[in-house]
Amino acid sequence: MTDKTSKMDSMLNQSWFTGITRPSRYVGAEINAITKDPTKTDVSVVLAFPDIYEVGMSHLGLKLLYHILNSQTWLSAERAFCPWVDLEKALVARELPLATMESHRPLSDFDIVGFSLQHELTFTNILSMLALSGIPFLSKERGGVYPLVIAGGPAADLGGGAVRPGPPAAADAGRTGFPRIAGGAAGAAVQVVAGQVHALVAAALQPSAVAVADAAGEATASRAVLAHVAGGGAVPIPF
Repeated sequence: MTDKTSKMDSMLNQSWFTGITRPSRYVGAEINAITKDPTKTDVSVVLAFPDIYEVGMSHLGLKLLYHILNSQTWLSAERAFCPWVDLEKALVARELPLATMESHRPLSDFDIVGFSLQHELTFTNILSMLALSGIPFLSKERGGVYPLVIAGGPAADLGGGAVRPGPPAAADAGRTGFPRIAGGAAGAAVQVVAGQVHALVAAALQPSAVAVADAAGEATASRAVLAHVAGGGAVPIPF
């Protein structure tokens, strides 16, 4: 557990947190929530919904992805939502990162962060979530020490059922903020990308493989392969 994670856990017990609007939005531990031991999975994914909890949890697609991904024993999927403005200000003031609902780990600790693009009005919320997570907007600035950031959904405005560079609006936000954007069957797309990462991680864990050091100086095999996946071009999505 990182120091930032412990701070997030303790946040729920702080006196200032009780003054946050609808604090139950951020507690987690709901019925059917799934929390896996990160040391027992090979790939970790954040399903990031760029809106408040109530909106995100009313979206059936998010629940389907959550179930599909967590049905894989080698993969853990957790949820993150855009905080309301009062918590956003509190996190910035206290230098706390945006964290997931399940393990309360920072988004930057995961291998993949996948955003749901439901409509263009949430694009600025994506930037807010990246900023709160300490993840650079530009994919070229992330290198191998940050999560692979992907996205998909109706607002991706893609056809042909393939993962390819994003639409102008999303691309301009990060130029390009998303190395991969999926149109069509989101569940299949995420599984394709996660499967690629899983295969590459397994290869990187072999004794002959060379691991790349992350920002903390520790050899992290999964991070060593994310740049390879991000630059992999189009990936067919089965329908």
